Amino acid sequence: FGAQNRVDELLARRLRREPLAYILGEWEFWSLPFEVTPAVLIPRPETELLVETALEALKPASGPLRLLDLGTGSGIIPVVLARELPLASVYSLDCSLAALTVAARNAKRNGVGGRVRFVASDWLAGIRRQPVFDAVVSNPPYIDCQAVPGLQPEVRDFEPHLALNGGQGGLEIIARLCGEIAGVLKPGGRLFMEIGFDQGETAAALFAAAGEYDDIRVRRDYAGHPRVLEARRAG
Repeated sequence: FGAQNRVDELLARRLRREPLAYILGEWEFWSLPFEVTPAVLIPRPETELLVETALEALKPASGPLRLLDLGTGSGIIPVVLARELPLASVYSLDCSLAALTVAARNAKRNGVGGRVRFVASDWLAGIRRQPVFDAVVSNPPYIDCQAVPGLQPEVRDFEPHLALNGGQGGLEIIARLCGEIAGVLKPGGRLFMEIGFDQGETAAALFAAAGEYDDIRVRRDYAGHPRVLEARRAG
């Protein structure tokens, strides 16, 4: 009866629309296992495109790299970057201590616990503004605040709104980062950012207007939607 009760309990959780990833306690990303809790977003295929885009640009580099991930979550981005770029030093920032705890466990679980430095910070507020990073990678909140109530229940009722709600038009955090990232990127350093499917032109225009970036482009996902913003620190 114990096993049957356990099955009934798990089924009841799913019927309440709790995501399967939270019920299982882990989810796969980049063919690696990652612990997930309600403190972190569930890894999504779109973010694999973000990581893939960054690696395509960074892997040809010779010598060590210093990389910054903004918005750690479960740690999927910094963990994969550290695994794929063995000479890289990876720093990852998040304001959620609960998320950082999960991410640290995932880094250790996937063999890079000593190569990713996790830092509690409200975006870039907690670190010194010096141009020391070769690349910045981020999957920021980009959902329009007015669209949040209409999200499917699995997302709206269970995933952390802090990691979803991008404010008015979904662009408030993107605009903030646009103004801050240039201060920590080396000249010629690159930015890779996941964006919403309808934000390609607007996000690119934001970075162009900042006057700090060049070689701005938007990569489309496999459904044909704008998904990854790339830019280079001018100078």
